[in-house]
Amino acid sequence: MLLLASGIFSAAIGVAFGLPSLRIKGLYLAVTTLTAQFFLEWCFIRIPWLYNYNVSGAIEVPQREMAGVIVTGPATAPLTQYFIVLGVTVELTWFVSNLIHGRIGRQWMMIRNIDIAAELIGVRPLTAKLSAFAVRRICAGWWAR
Repeated sequence: MLLLASGIFSAAIGVAFGLPSLRIKGLYLAVTTLTAQFFLEWCFIRIPWLYNYNVSGAIEVPQREMAGVIVTGPATAPLTQYFIVLGVTVELTWFVSNLIHGRIGRQWMMIRNIDIAAELIGVRPLTAKLSAFAVRRICAGWWAR
């Protein structure tokens, strides 16, 4: 449930920062995404709710167990952390690979290559670009989880 919530919240952030950057390309698009990064860093420094009112300002993950093994928190064994990260990486790779090889991925590639021709074929640039921003943020939200 929390994984779904983190993905939805991250997608909403991606769409919110993707809307103003729909009409720009190239270097200016990179600058707007960097602006989003700096804005979010500023939020994490200034809004205590985002880091759970921790005195040090660090985001701490509570300790959780799965089958008697501690999987999150400061007491997690390094080998356990490695396998958790490996599992998340494999799942995200599988998810994105299937997405790219499907209809949505083809739309993204058409928009990336020649957006006017893609629009003439029937690809809606608004939904294609916003879905790319949303999926990118979903992956970031799941990874940060």
